Amino acid sequence: MEVASGGVIETASNTANMLNLVTIVAGTTVTVVDDSTLTLTGAITNHGTLALDSSGDATTLAIGANVTLTGGGALTLSDFAENQIVASGAIAASPFTLTNRAVARIRVKSSHRRSAWTIV
Repeated sequence: MEVASGGVIETASNTANMLNLVTIVAGTTVTVVDDSTLTLTGAITNHGTLALDSSGDATTLAIGANVTLTGGGALTLSDFAENQIVASGAIAASPFTLTNRAVARIRVKSSHRRSAWTIV
């Protein structure tokens, strides 16, 4: 991942990245840029913003194991249907779960179908 000024962390296009057991501090934005993947595993404490920012190519937040999202931050998806939240490596008999706890918000624009994924 690349760190930019102003509390911004963003993936590079056409890359696969991972966050495991991290805290995103207030004022920080972690952006999954167009045509990249960010895999989450473990507990993620989000006091900032985790943003999927597709502009037309597949942009993926992959749940690589059971993940618990806590904190007062936000998970946002830009207004492109190519933003996706998927279980990566899960099998039907043992699916991965994204658990949204505390006051973490998930903001989905109108072009996304909520039936495509499940959040506990």
